[in-house]
Amino acid sequence: MNQIMSNQNSSFYALLIGVNYYFPNRLSNGSSYKSLKGCVRDINQVEDFLNQLATGPNKIVKLTASNPENNEPVEPPEQLPTYENIVKSFQYITQIANPGDRIYIHYFTAKLGNFFCFTRNSRTGDGYKTSFSLSS
Repeated sequence: MNQIMSNQNSSFYALLIGVNYYFPNRLSNGSSYKSLKGCVRDINQVEDFLNQLATGPNKIVKLTASNPENNEPVEPPEQLPTYENIVKSFQYITQIANPGDRIYIHYFTAKLGNFFCFTRNSRTGDGYKTSFSLSS
């Protein structure tokens, strides 16, 4: 990961997604997702860490759904981690990124954090991904 993160000749973009609040839901088997705590806090800490790097991100896109005392999230609808907003964020980052740029994606929810580093070869445009999973 250090090799990917230290390439100073490229731009660096990050997409950070943290989900604490699950809107009321019912799955086909009768179960539901319960809201969580800590995912948005962790994403905020990742954002702080990235901003402290010598080659910090040129642009951070952050989608979060906080859960303040089991009420509705405080974020405006366009900043919630809905399917539509996540797809729009991927499209936005891929439109502004160039071959050779670094794209970091960190998704935190359901007691599991996943993050990805993605870069494209500046000559061929081919991409490669390094992924990591963290469980609590």
